[in-house]
Amino acid sequence: MCRGLHFQTGVHSQSKLISIVKGKKFLIFADIKGVDSETYGQYFLMNYHPKKRIYFYTQKGFAHGYLSLILKL
Repeated sequence: MCRGLHFQTGVHSQSKLISIVKGKKFLIFADIKGVDSETYGQYFLMNYHPKKRIYFYTQKGFAHGYLSLILKL
């Protein structure tokens, strides 16, 4: 179960660089910038199992979350 999406708003809003080091994850990214955004409310879902480290960049105004798909590493 994904317990929630991570984001910050207002003056504390920030872009983030996300990396998955181990395990298998189900990733969620959602545009929450506001109704003026062309992509507001759109989301992206992805299963990810790293064979090498990849970074995900999220802009200000995006929420992200994940679900771990492996119980033990």
